[in-house]
Formats: sequence, C-alpha cells, structure tokens
Amino acid sequence: MNELRKKISEKVRNHKVSRTNSKSKKTSNNLSLYANLAHKRRTKKDAAAREKAEYLASLPKNPFLRFFARLHPKRVFKYWFSKKGLFMALKILGVMVLIGVISIAGLFAYFQKDLNQIRPEELAKRVQTTVSKYYDRNGELLWEDKGTGDYKLVVDSSEISDWAKKATVAIEDRDFYKHKGISVSGILRAVVNNFKGGATQGGSTLTQQLIKQVYFADESAERGLAGIPRKIKEMILAIEVERMYSKDEVIALYLNESPYGGRRNGIQSGAQTYFGKNAKDLTLPEAALLAAIPNNPAIYNPYNTQLNKSLVERQHKVLNDMVEMGYISKDQAEEAKKFDILASIKPEQDQYANMKAPHFVQEVKKKLEKELGVKVVRAGGLTVKTTLDLRAQNAAEASVATGATTLYTSGADNIALTSVDVATGQVIAQVGSVDYSKAGYGQTNAATSALDPGSSIKPILNYAPLFAKTDVVYTPGTVLRDENIDSLYCGGNSRSCQLRNATRAFYGNVPIRFSLGNSLNIPAVKALSIVGVNEGLKTAHSLGDLSYCSNNENAGLSAAIGGGCSVRQDEHTNAYASLARGGVYKPLSYVIKVENSSGEVLKEWKDSSTRALDEQAA
Repeated sequence: MNELRKKISEKVRNHKVSRTNSKSKKTSNNLSLYANLAHKRRTKKDAAAREKAEYLASLPKNPFLRFFARLHPKRVFKYWFSKKGLFMALKILGVMVLIGVISIAGLFAYFQKDLNQIRPEELAKRVQTTVSKYYDRNGELLWEDKGTGDYKLVVDSSEISDWAKKATVAIEDRDFYKHKGISVSGILRAVVNNFKGGATQGGSTLTQQLIKQVYFADESAERGLAGIPRKIKEMILAIEVERMYSKDEVIALYLNESPYGGRRNGIQSGAQTYFGKNAKDLTLPEAALLAAIPNNPAIYNPYNTQLNKSLVERQHKVLNDMVEMGYISKDQAEEAKKFDILASIKPEQDQYANMKAPHFVQEVKKKLEKELGVKVVRAGGLTVKTTLDLRAQNAAEASVATGATTLYTSGADNIALTSVDVATGQVIAQVGSVDYSKAGYGQTNAATSALDPGSSIKPILNYAPLFAKTDVVYTPGTVLRDENIDSLYCGGNSRSCQLRNATRAFYGNVPIRFSLGNSLNIPAVKALSIVGVNEGLKTAHSLGDLSYCSNNENAGLSAAIGGGCSVRQDEHTNAYASLARGGVYKPLSYVIKVENSSGEVLKEWKDSSTRALDEQAA
C-alpha cells in the first residue's frame, strides 16, 4: 500500500512539473515576441536617427549656409516626393480645406445679417419698368420715356421667345439648369479661361447677375477685394432666390431686367426698339443679337455704328455656343449668320417719333443720368419738369427750318440754336440740327458739341477783360491800330503764317467800337496780347465758356479769333447772357424739378449767381 502511494505521489509531482514547464515555455515565447517587436521598433528608430544624422552631416555646419542648403531644389524635390513629404502635403491640404470651409461659413454668417432687410421672395415685384415723363416749364408733355400705349417692357415668361432664353443661357451661363444659384464649374472655367489669356469672363451665374442688377447695381463698379462682400451677398441671395423661384421664372426675370443698349431695358423693349416686334416673336438671329448685348450695352448697342462689327462677332459667338449646347444644329447657326441682321434694325429716330424737342430732351436725360445715376433714370417713374418753353421751342424750330433753306449760300450743312433766359440761366429752347431724322448726323446735338466759336469769342475772351483792366483804362473809344502784326502773332513762322482781316485790308487807327463792330482780327489779337492769354481765358471761363481751351494749357494768341480751341454752344450762349446780366454768371440749367414715383423730390433748381466781370466792363 505504501508502495502504491509513493508511485501516485510521484506521478502527481511529475505532472505539476510538466505543467510548470509548459507555462514557463509559453511565457518565454511571449517574452520573446515582445522583445522582437521592441527590437524592430528600436531598429527602425535607430535607422531613422542614423538617416537623419547622415542628412545633417551632408549639410554645411554654418547655420546660414545650412539654411540655404536645405532649400536646394534637389533636396526640396526629394522631400516632397517621398512618403514623408506626401503625408505632410496631405496634412497641409486638410488643414487648408478645413480653414477654408470655416472661413467661408463665417463670411456667409457675417454678411447674412446685412441681407435681412432684402426680401428675395419679393424680387418679382422689383423687376418692373415704369414710364418717365418729361414736361416743359408750363406743363406741356414733351416725351414719355420707355414707351407709350401698349408698349410693354415687362412681360411674362410665356411672352418671351424660347430662342431668347436659350441664346442667353448659352452665352451667359451654360450650367443654368444644373446649379442651385452658384456654379463652381463656371467659376473654375472662368479662372482657366482668364489665365489662358482669353476674353475676360466672370464666374457669376444668371441668378447672381439678376441679383446684382436688382439689388447691387450701385456697387457693381467695385473691383478686386472691394467687390468681395458684394459677391458673397450675391451668392447668398442667389441660393435663396433659386429656392423660391423656378428656373423659368428666374430666366424671365433676368431677361426683363437686363439692359439692351441706351434706354432699352428689358427684352421686350429691345425687341420693340430694334425689330418692331414683341419678344415672343423673335427669330433665332434676332434673339442671338439681343443675347449678345447685356455683356456690355455701351459697346454692343446696335446704334453704336462704329462698333457694329464687334456686335456681329459676338452674335456669331452666341450662335456657336448654342450649337455646343445642342440647342441648334450647325446648319441653323450658319443660316442665322448669313442673315443681314444689321439691315433689319429699325432706324433710331423711329423710337423718338412722338418726342418734342428731341435734342433737348436727350440732353436732359443725359444730365440726369450723370447727376442721379443711370440706375435711377433707367428704373423710370420720374416726373421731370424741364426749363424748356414749348412756345419758344416752336419758334426756334421754325427759325432753323427757314435758315436751312439758305444753307447753300454759305457752304454750311447744319444749324444749331440755343436760347438762354438771361434772368435765370435756364435753357428755354434748343435745336441741335436742321432735322433730327436726317441720316448721318441728325441725332447729334450740335448745340452741346465742341465747335470752333470763330469771331463770336472776341467780346468774351478779348474785349471784356481788356475793359476790366484797372491799371490802364480802355474804353470803346480807345484806338488799337489795325496793322500788320505777323511778327507778334506768328513768332518765328512769319513766312508761312499771316494774320489778316476777312476783307484782307488794314484800317489803321480805329477805335475798339469799330474793330468789334466789324469783327476785325488784328485789334482783337492785340487786345488779348495786352490782357494776356491766361487772364483772357480766366474771364471767359468765369462768364460761362467753361469748355473753351479747357484742355489746352498752351493756348496762344490764335485763341483770340477762335482758333485752336472749341466750345459748347449752350455754354457760349450763357456766357453772352452773363454779359447781358451785367457781368453776373448763373449756372446753365436744363431742369427745374425731378420727382420719383413716390413724389420725393430728387432734384430742384435753385437760383445762384457769382460776379464774373465788372458791371461797367460788361
């Protein structure tokens, strides 16, 4: 029995030992695995340290030289194209994207507060064109700007030709039916095109352009960094508008708001003016021409005949873009290009058929656009009381018509007339040409154009300042000898230059009253020589001839007889009115009062005057 117990105890002991050995083996294996991992890490770390040490050892010891050695192109190239450089680039890119997203979100949040007063849901109400009315001083209607009767300027989408919509989308915003207000691809395409040196493009969508025209027209001239806030606001509002309106509504609003050259605002106005038809009846070549204009209405205005070639080139580009978009076939485009579109445009004077005093009214509008802004005048709804007296205007037009029958006797081909009220400086009549409908220059207002004044400048420039001199007294009876003064007038060019009177005769000792009454040239030049050219011009400008020799700092004695410098007739007339006022200058005026559709007074004439010349001299 004892023997059996010993054997069992021994077996149990052996089993325990074996289990212990097994555990010990496992532990040993685990320790070995950890040791290997640690060894590998240590080895990799050592290798990296060794590599770094070798790299540093290859660099100069001098810190200054070492800095530039690190920037060697080969080292920079090797780093950025290594795994380490790639990971670093990805990290930088990720941080930049994150910063960009946060910045954009912050900017949008910041500018959103400035847009709270703008209600995009009422955009359609703001896209409207009203009629501006121009009256004479007695309440007689001169013109209703932007059409009369059933001449509609804002039309529904169903009243606009599909060609006009497709042409506009093709040339202005190819992604219009894909984006939600802003187009990333459009921005990138514009950047690439501008970088390549192509025609300058903007990345704005049609919706953004609509927003700019309606809400930010006054800020549209801002460029560079100054224009960034407006761009952000445009983008925010464009997204809002696209949520509230369908694409068809947006394109219709855009076409109704867009400028089509001169006073033509809206697709219906352009269609009526240029082609005498409604927007829904536009043909392919007509729609392509109109779509070409809003990009730069001043340049592409069909009545800007000097740049018609540029307009036709852009119309062809519109047609080519429509082909690329799949809107028309290449054959349709070629057929449209062959159509003589310029020959089909109605004469400009047709739109002014019912306008009274057309040159005067156009000058009033031009001045209002300069003073109140193009956007205000284009928006319409103005009531303009002008300085014109229609009774005086009718008399002026009759006078010009009579004079036109005798033009051949003087070899002239045009007549202009301006009448200024002495008491106020207000223009009461103006005729700019012999016939407003005359081809070539009939629509040009010669009364406000720069023209040589000839001998009519003599009282203003020469004799008025001469009589005003105080150191030496000159009177109408003072003698200024009429003689050969070529050496004074011509300087060193006396051989090729001569100063003579119209009669080619010299009159000797004559008083100023005779010289002025007979428009002698030599005494007039002598008068300016005594006064001094600068003093003479100063007097002329003070009296109202503001534009005479205004850009000619080197004006000479030839200015005494109207040579080398030009002046506007309306200013020149007012300068004579200053003499009639006893030497008192009053600013030239065309407008008495302007009110907007709400009855708010935007401009009103106020009497003002300054002493320009001694009363006795006047």
